[in-house]
Amino acid sequence: MNSTLDRIAAILDRELGIDPVRVTPGARINEVLSDSLDQIELYFQCEGEFGIALDEQDPIFDTVGTFGEFAAAIDTLTKRAA
Repeated sequence: MNSTLDRIAAILDRELGIDPVRVTPGARINEVLSDSLDQIELYFQCEGEFGIALDEQDPIFDTVGTFGEFAAAIDTLTKRAA
């Protein structure tokens, strides 16, 4: 099974043409996805991929800045939904 980060990288490659090599745990989301619409697309696609609802107001997103942190937040939300 692919890791959450691998799945996020695949989404970005498929939907936005972002090279998966750029999606590393330490890569800052706002540097790889400089357009806020791309970030919204990532959220939308992750909701479908992981079967969860993402709410930017959820406190879990207060410290998310990197793809590694985002993947960890997705993992937490997925466990909550189970």
